[in-house]
Amino acid sequence: MSGTTVRTSTRHAPRAAIIICDGVGLGTRDSDRNPFCRAKTQFFARKPFKPETSPRRLIVEGIMTNGSKGQLSLPLCSLGASEKAVGLPQGVAGNSELGHARIGTGQAWKAGDTFMRDLIEDRSFFENKSVQKALHAERVHLPMLLSDGGIHAHTDVLLAFLKERERVRGNRDGVFIHAILDGWDCAPQSASVYLDKLGDWKDRVVTLLGRNYAMDKSKRYHEATVPVYKAMMFGSKAAEDGSVYSFNDPSAYLQLQYRTIAYLVAGTSKIVQDCLIHPAVKRGYEGMRREDVVLHLNYRDDRVGQLANLLSNPSSDFDLSSEDGKKLDRPFYPKFISLVDLGTMYPFVEVAFQREQMSDRLCDVLAARGVQDHRIVETVKLRHATFYFDGASEDGFKQEHHHVFRSDDASQYRAKPQMRAPEIGEKLIALASDIGDAAACFTVNFANGDMLGHEAVMDASVKAIEAVDEQLMRVIPELQAKGFWVAVTADHGCVERTTMRDGTPDPSHTTNRVPFVVVPPAGVSCEFSLRDGGALTDIAPTVLTLMGFEQSIPVQMIGKSLIQE
Repeated sequence: MSGTTVRTSTRHAPRAAIIICDGVGLGTRDSDRNPFCRAKTQFFARKPFKPETSPRRLIVEGIMTNGSKGQLSLPLCSLGASEKAVGLPQGVAGNSELGHARIGTGQAWKAGDTFMRDLIEDRSFFENKSVQKALHAERVHLPMLLSDGGIHAHTDVLLAFLKERERVRGNRDGVFIHAILDGWDCAPQSASVYLDKLGDWKDRVVTLLGRNYAMDKSKRYHEATVPVYKAMMFGSKAAEDGSVYSFNDPSAYLQLQYRTIAYLVAGTSKIVQDCLIHPAVKRGYEGMRREDVVLHLNYRDDRVGQLANLLSNPSSDFDLSSEDGKKLDRPFYPKFISLVDLGTMYPFVEVAFQREQMSDRLCDVLAARGVQDHRIVETVKLRHATFYFDGASEDGFKQEHHHVFRSDDASQYRAKPQMRAPEIGEKLIALASDIGDAAACFTVNFANGDMLGHEAVMDASVKAIEAVDEQLMRVIPELQAKGFWVAVTADHGCVERTTMRDGTPDPSHTTNRVPFVVVPPAGVSCEFSLRDGGALTDIAPTVLTLMGFEQSIPVQMIGKSLIQE
């Protein structure tokens, strides 16, 4: 920290708030592609939010200070949130899983993509006892997101498994690929590209499943997960009873679906994406057998659970009755293997790879110092602001206070781009008023930038930015008045670019750096600057420094405080 001393408020116990503006990166000044150039904002002042890395000040006009509108001059820098800055290969964008884990631990937490690539490279992936079951099984089903986005999955993992399976078995028999189609973390209509990457294995694709169906996490069992289950379990019989569609040529089915979706969204701002493709089965696929093995090759856990529940969980703790009162026919429960741990709610799932548990995370330091640890978030980002923020662990939950607002259905994001930001802002203000004399740290996630950024619609993205900006201008003065240091940042980029250079929609994450702004408590000067070249792992030690806990920064945190003279 170069000898810099941060002067904290003497009127309050140590307090800080980390506000994560999910998916808000620092983009180029291009009004045709960057919604920030069109948004009417005050905190996200247009001019300073550019990708330069030199230390500078953010001037915020019109913010309430001591009961009257004034001006704040705040230290501002940019942080690496993708590629080598967070342990990813060159050119690979960051994601919410990795971003929150690095922010909350200050440590070199490996993303799923890097984690799996390392396991494949040293062959421990294939030597794993659970993967061995799938390699040697007479019949193995492989659901997986076909994408090179590297967030939930990567086609390279599937291709590596298929190559090893053929080596072990000496043939290609007994392999059934359930292709989950993306168009969210990659180009909107790129499914055929990833299907073609399978080469001769493309003939083994027996279902086509839009990720909005196969990776739903909003408990939309009947609308989303049940059709996927029926396609995988019953095959052509599910098509015969009208539950799903059927195909012979994947490319022809995709084009038919694109035309159908385009017709359905005509006159709206929605775009046609692979994630919306309705589940379909290949003609002649007869479905699963009791002895079959299912190996789900997604390496991020938060969108695997519902399908895992239907395939592996015989209990009835979720409603599977249809409108006519009939229960879903589940004739048997095949062996279900997940690459990663799905959590304690899925005891029937066999886990191939357990992550090494981290210690000395931000939550551990706060607990040791008697600091109240509050997380405020809506459900679409709940796991990121809790489980991943704690280093992919649930062991810190008993020490934390989770304040959760249920997200709208994903189909409503464009119509309501403010999402739950107003309720989150209201809760944040109430908590700041209710904590009395206690030391506290609030972690807040505004999901708007990421969720609307994936929609790749300019107007909706502009409104999402404005909604978050409005809440920042609303909550920051309240937090200042209660003695909080406030750190405003993001986990990765997304919303700052809505189209590719050729004008086609771009719903994917970006490799852009993200902002980091420090706001002091009321009455406390903030004359220091923030250093160049930082990354997300630097946030935790910076927050501990702001709280006066510089001596408590664990050696396990590879990040360093961003504060300098």
